Amino acid sequence: MAGTLRITGGRLSRRRFMVPKAADLGLTRPTGDMARAAVFSSLGSLTAGAKVLDLFAGSGAYGFEAISRGAANVLFLEKAREPAKCIEENAQSLAVKDQCRVLIKDAIHFVQSSWSESYELVFVDPPYSLVLDAVFWKNLVTFLHHDSVVIFRCKSKKDFTCPLEYQITREKCYGGTMIFFLTLRA
Repeated sequence: MAGTLRITGGRLSRRRFMVPKAADLGLTRPTGDMARAAVFSSLGSLTAGAKVLDLFAGSGAYGFEAISRGAANVLFLEKAREPAKCIEENAQSLAVKDQCRVLIKDAIHFVQSSWSESYELVFVDPPYSLVLDAVFWKNLVTFLHHDSVVIFRCKSKKDFTCPLEYQITREKCYGGTMIFFLTLRA
């Protein structure tokens, strides 16, 4: 799996970026080109000018795609050093380093922090073996605006119960993976 992925749309369309070697060990699970293209097609113009949070960033695929499609900036959170370093190197090679910030932190601990920024788009793509509890989702609310969109990826529909604070606005199955589009309840 380590190798490269392709950006599917926007100003960096067709540019390639490296996948961390951790993908070969199953420690990261990059979202494939077709699934990413479909997600961003569904988001439409919501990406333009958005502040983006990429939790469990792995390869950084969601964040780089967002920048290519007009996001203002991306905060990548990845707890493993090797994938985080790969994201930084990709930001340099794609010439988007000024729009990227990489933190080597555990996403679950991060959403418990008193971080003061909020985001229009949040990508939550944890390892399939990690169950995100109600506390995670409740803490994540403090990082959102009333009209923010959260994209959550999991293995199957049975692996996700929508938290009370959110509503599912769209759900899609892409080649054995489920992607949910969530917004805050009104």
